[in-house]
Amino acid sequence: MVGAKFQKNEWRWVFLYAGFLAILISIPYLVAFSSQTPAYAFGGGLIGIDDNNTYLAKMNQGALGAGLFTLPYSSEPQNGTPIYWFYLLLGKISGTDFTNRLIVFHLARSIFGVILTLTTYQFLAEFLPLVNHRRLALMITTIGGGLGWVLIIFGDQLGSGPPPLEFYSPEAFSFLMLLTYPHLLLARSLMLFALQAFLNQRYIGSGISLIFLSLIQPVDVIIVWLIIGLFSIITFVSKNHFSRSGLWEELKPILLIGLISGPPLLYFEYLFISDPILKQWSAQNVIVSPSPIHFLAAYGLYLVFAIPGLRSLKLIRPDLWRLSLAWIFLIPILIYIPIGFQRRLIEGFQVLLTALAILGLSLLRLHYKKIISVLTLTLLIPSSLMLFIGTVQSAARVTEPSFHSADKISAFDWLNENSQPKQIVLSSYLTGNILPAYTSLTPFIGHSVETLFFDQKLKKVVSFYQSSTSDDERLRLIEEEQIDYVFYGPDERNLGDLDPSKLAYLLKRFEQGEYAIYQVMPK
Repeated sequence: MVGAKFQKNEWRWVFLYAGFLAILISIPYLVAFSSQTPAYAFGGGLIGIDDNNTYLAKMNQGALGAGLFTLPYSSEPQNGTPIYWFYLLLGKISGTDFTNRLIVFHLARSIFGVILTLTTYQFLAEFLPLVNHRRLALMITTIGGGLGWVLIIFGDQLGSGPPPLEFYSPEAFSFLMLLTYPHLLLARSLMLFALQAFLNQRYIGSGISLIFLSLIQPVDVIIVWLIIGLFSIITFVSKNHFSRSGLWEELKPILLIGLISGPPLLYFEYLFISDPILKQWSAQNVIVSPSPIHFLAAYGLYLVFAIPGLRSLKLIRPDLWRLSLAWIFLIPILIYIPIGFQRRLIEGFQVLLTALAILGLSLLRLHYKKIISVLTLTLLIPSSLMLFIGTVQSAARVTEPSFHSADKISAFDWLNENSQPKQIVLSSYLTGNILPAYTSLTPFIGHSVETLFFDQKLKKVVSFYQSSTSDDERLRLIEEEQIDYVFYGPDERNLGDLDPSKLAYLLKRFEQGEYAIYQVMPK
């Protein structure tokens, strides 16, 4: 196998482009920080805000000294688990100040975005010997989307279905990943590095990178295992002569990588099977794939050129052809296999398709190549452009949920100063989603996945804030769930017509603007 070769000063352009991209994806967040007013502060997220708050909550755990992770949105007693070390570590770096936490989070996103850009270029270079092809592929991979914008324009998303993949699945497209979560950026970098190390017979390096990958995004390790496993099968079969020695030659790298990277992954799997808290969390963490039409809209244009590119790759780099064939064969199975994290198994596929598509485009005659290349790039940009403009607009619009009122933050500050860590707060979902990012307390509900038995708890919360609910029912909830505080603000008023000040077992301890906090009185 022959690895990619680089020209002198080739990396200078890549570093400049990575820097430009880091500035570009920071613009919405810089706009958000500059849009803050004395009445409203930026909460840190512009896309996938509910999930963004969970990562800030994990950082808060680290800042408060946690060495092991516990679900910040579940009130059940928990043993700490050695996962999410990435955000616990970021929290220890940032400290307890919320603004510092946001700065560290977004600095990490920018830094790991640069690392992913460099790693992606190196991976693309394995497929593309020409520098201008590598540059074009990098631009498409990092700022390109699919044809989801067509679905939006023609009204496919006016119903209740999910939006196109470009707008909500960072595993599917790099641009959305660059705009959102730093741990996914690092995970993609490790995944691509592991695959490239395997191709270049650096099996120990591949296995070690998978160890780190298992600590961040274990599901990506499974993708790599499956790809290199099927790659080895294709390699063995393509030799047209079967022997024990030939089979052993193909098995040795897989076994070595598996022995290095397998133990941590198996340990985490054991934790999620044996721990009832983690088991329930896993059962709720269902991320299913959308309809095939959405995947076709996302990747159809890539496939038009990737298929001829795949054929040409067989003559240029047979090893890459086998890897690509294995990956392409696996994807339709992985994204619809009956498991809870289907959609995540598309991770990294855009990078492969882009490399193959550029190869396919290079086969065209020069005159058509330029026209079609420009046309293709033009068709792949609108989704990312729409996403970027929408994010900037959200950053400039100083409203919930991206921004939080000064009165709400004052309520959170009061809780931090006048309560004990891990005490339980009853509130609306929206309040509960923010609470552990700012405080050391635990919301009764706050996230559809990380709040265990979420549906049952949500019904109890809605019932609590109804004036028609009896005091016996409320007291039963307070006692059974060990509620310490009841939060009351605009979101809670939207749940029902309860007036907490009229309840003898609740004592108002804080009031500012539209927000009040009631402490549960002991019997």
